Amino acid sequence: MLQKIFVIGLILSWIHCAAAERTITIPTNCDSFKSCVQKSTNTDIYRNKIRYLDGALHFWKPSDGEQAKVFAIIDRSEYIILEAGGETGYKGDEINLKVSHKKDYKQTSYKSAISDLTEILKTPKLIGKHRDRVDQLMQLASSQLGKL
Repeated sequence: MLQKIFVIGLILSWIHCAAAERTITIPTNCDSFKSCVQKSTNTDIYRNKIRYLDGALHFWKPSDGEQAKVFAIIDRSEYIILEAGGETGYKGDEINLKVSHKKDYKQTSYKSAISDLTEILKTPKLIGKHRDRVDQLMQLASSQLGKL
């Protein structure tokens, strides 16, 4: 029980720290962890995925499950990294839309993703078989940040 309280406290403090570094907009068209995660799954656009996952984490409650929260954090980190790198998620037959961002935006995004992933690595039981994915994302964000 004490371990669960510690993990929840750790993750909640992490959300507050991540929110201080980048602007978080809670979507108005979802009202629970599950509905926001579902909307994130249904869109291809990375910025929207990030926004819905921000909402999911905002609405998260213990009954949604700690592991589900960790997976949402991992997914959000991945989309933050991709979006900061210029990927949009827009798909079309003849176009692959990419964008460029200012250095400050990229730095903030990569640092936010690194912060998220660092906190997730402190809960190895919840990561389980996704440890390699977390390590790869951490390496990608760190290397991109180093190039700025």
